[in-house]
Amino acid sequence: MAVTVGFEPTVGGYPTQLFESCTFGRSDTSPRTSLGDDRPARESTTLTNIPRVSRPAHMHGATPVIDADHPVRMASTASGGAAVGFLTSDALNETGFVVLDPLEQVADPHEWHDLEYVGWRSSGVTRFAPLTSYAGDIDCNGFWNRTPPRTDKDGVWIPRQVETAPTLAAYAQAPGANVGRCRVIELQPNTYADAVYNLHQDDNNRLNEEGTGWVVRAFVNLTDDPESLLILRTDRFDPATEIRLPLPRGTRMIVDTQRFWHAVWHQGESPRYSLITSWTSGAELDAYIDANSGDQHPVSVELDAQLVSSAQTELHRRIEERRRAFEAQGIVMEPPVELY
Repeated sequence: MAVTVGFEPTVGGYPTQLFESCTFGRSDTSPRTSLGDDRPARESTTLTNIPRVSRPAHMHGATPVIDADHPVRMASTASGGAAVGFLTSDALNETGFVVLDPLEQVADPHEWHDLEYVGWRSSGVTRFAPLTSYAGDIDCNGFWNRTPPRTDKDGVWIPRQVETAPTLAAYAQAPGANVGRCRVIELQPNTYADAVYNLHQDDNNRLNEEGTGWVVRAFVNLTDDPESLLILRTDRFDPATEIRLPLPRGTRMIVDTQRFWHAVWHQGESPRYSLITSWTSGAELDAYIDANSGDQHPVSVELDAQLVSSAQTELHRRIEERRRAFEAQGIVMEPPVELY
């Protein structure tokens, strides 16, 4: 039989690592019948030559207000990886991510420690504490897996979680952009090879209607993890496309995680906590990026070439091991689904 995946991380990639991250019961997507993939390979964009610098109102379907100071771009082509037919942010169109000024003071740790968590595998050993969900209950599932299905917008705040973590909820609402899923992720320490193996793209825009805002992800690192790195690749299997961004306390980033393969290499001894929010692109988000000095060209951390090479070898070893295990059960790994 053929299998597809559900919530998180998502789609794209052959084979995917997701069968290690979630159970079959979490997938409500229907299997495709084609087992081959005769489409031309997607061109990857090498980002290693990006210039570096030394400095490390909910919309709810309404038409965004556009002014001369904060124009909203309607994407019309896929060149450079832009989303076709959606409202996108100029600050994200070039590189696909921005690093904002860090928070000077992060919320009290009790806000994330005292939340209710759900065991939910995503890019490692993780748990999630949702602040919003499809219907305001403790649920981590994608909104498209509920009835009626909808895209990752208009998340319903969970009262007892917001009461526990009001500052975190305020972070998520600060731009005034539409909020979809909003949750705190707890990630246990891992290795660089683990992170490379767990690289994934998010399915933020499933069921999103053309002409509306493209959904992107915001990250606020709550714990102090300066040695840990957010890894971004435009090509899952090409380390030359890799960008590595450090994660000290208060780090804020906005990433088109449907454009990037991404995961975190967490080198700490204790769990890492981060607030992750789905925001809808539009005038509000553009203004927020401008007000917080959005940097499209932050410094990427260099790694030892042998470490990178060893991780690539391990990536392919694990993929082949998994492929054989599933093949022995009569399960065929699905080909990639293009997200652009």
